[in-house]
Amino acid sequence: MQRWGNYTDISENDVPAFVSENLNERYYGKIQGLNKEDTIKKYGEEKVHLWKRSYKEAPPGGESMEDVFRRAVPFFKKYVEGDLKNNKNVLVVASHNSLRAIVKYIEKISDKNIIDLELPFGSLATYDFGGKTYKKFE
Repeated sequence: MQRWGNYTDISENDVPAFVSENLNERYYGKIQGLNKEDTIKKYGEEKVHLWKRSYKEAPPGGESMEDVFRRAVPFFKKYVEGDLKNNKNVLVVASHNSLRAIVKYIEKISDKNIIDLELPFGSLATYDFGGKTYKKFE
């Protein structure tokens, strides 16, 4: 990296980074890694959409969004909210569905309405934590 130019060693000031399997992408079971079009042909567009977006529906042998919520949100509450309560700024970088689960919790999105939540790839969302509630910056 030093050859890239303008490199400064910031090791004394590094931002702590933590990794947890609780923020991993959901497991899609038997459809994991399959081509989307082939999966739709085999199971139908409506079913595949439910598996990928709904809260309770899980693909065969895979996780539902509810399963992801059960592992991601307790981690978020314990570690991220713990730091927020201590007035720290926190950046959460995670996979798509674990972020959807966390946003569901933060924004109090219903089980029914989570199907409509879209998080654009590589997007950034900023929230202010008020001790118990969150306010999203637009």
